[in-house]
Amino acid sequence: VKSSRIDLLSNKIVLIVPTDAKKIPTSPKDLSDSTYHHIALAAESVPAGKFARAALKAEEVLTDAFIKKIVNADNVRIALSWVAQHEASAGVVYATDVLIEPKVKIAFPFKEGTYPKIIYPAAVVKNSASQSAAKNFLEICKSKKAKAIFEKAGFINL
Repeated sequence: VKSSRIDLLSNKIVLIVPTDAKKIPTSPKDLSDSTYHHIALAAESVPAGKFARAALKAEEVLTDAFIKKIVNADNVRIALSWVAQHEASAGVVYATDVLIEPKVKIAFPFKEGTYPKIIYPAAVVKNSASQSAAKNFLEICKSKKAKAIFEKAGFINL
């Protein structure tokens, strides 16, 4: 139902390192240092991978030497786990993912505008057999209580 569609939430991409990392990068350019031998990214075919590559390209760090450091994960959660397990020295994930993994920390967020805006839309599905329930659920998602829950999970309310 076109009139019900809203941009509900947003997210950010961030660079992560293991919580016990001895050296913490403060910008994408720092990743050229030999300390960062493997950088975990989600595959180019998934949104997180596209966002990560866009940000790295905008920051002008995607040199041949840098590209050789990239290890491609099937998805963002695998990239997260590789950093948590010290299989990669850094990784690019959604800010919300960091909250579920105590063995990683954010080194820095990527600058807004270096990657497409991450938007999670919501809408009532036109062919739904439960349009009334869907409309009620959408209203709940827009409530102050739901917004507080989304924020606690690391999302940005729109």
